[in-house]
Amino acid sequence: MAYMKKGLRISFFLVGIVVLFSFCNDVFVPKHKAYPKIIFPTKTYQTFTNGQYPYTFSYPTYAKCLQDSAFIDYKTDNPFWLNVQIDALNATLYLTYKNLRQHQLDKLIYDSYKITNKQVYKATSIQDSAVSSPYGYQIVFYTVTGDAATTHQFFVTDQKKHFLRGSLYLNTTPNEDSLKIVTDFIKPDIIHLLKTVKFND
Repeated sequence: MAYMKKGLRISFFLVGIVVLFSFCNDVFVPKHKAYPKIIFPTKTYQTFTNGQYPYTFSYPTYAKCLQDSAFIDYKTDNPFWLNVQIDALNATLYLTYKNLRQHQLDKLIYDSYKITNKQVYKATSIQDSAVSSPYGYQIVFYTVTGDAATTHQFFVTDQKKHFLRGSLYLNTTPNEDSLKIVTDFIKPDIIHLLKTVKFND
């Protein structure tokens, strides 16, 4: 009986050694951090036109234009604020419109600059650039790098009657490393929108 117990102990010991060596022979390969794969839609465009709005523009077919719901329940100086939603990329381009007969252009430009620079505490840089308009409008486009809430902002104006401002937000925690691929994809769509903005006289 003692001999059988001793034999079992030796057997378990040998099995343990075999298992231990089998684990030691496995090569550990660390997995790289990864983000979910994003399937980007094909870039095609459509025209936003609404007889009640003082502007038109071209925007992606994978987006939809909705009146800004924040201003439905109470009166503002105009009802022409618009959200361009890109649901597939969890992004929204917020457009705000001002009539220069009721607002000073210099103040609107200054306010636009000030709003953009509110991102400076999270941004690594803020760059502004001019965009050419076939209609002779003034267009300024801001690119914000870093973990800022918004990466692209802009305004377009005919400097006489109309002023349209916009900002891009993604509905997620700001993280430049994971979101840059998305904002880089949307950036040409915003530039296209800006170049096609046309104000109604």
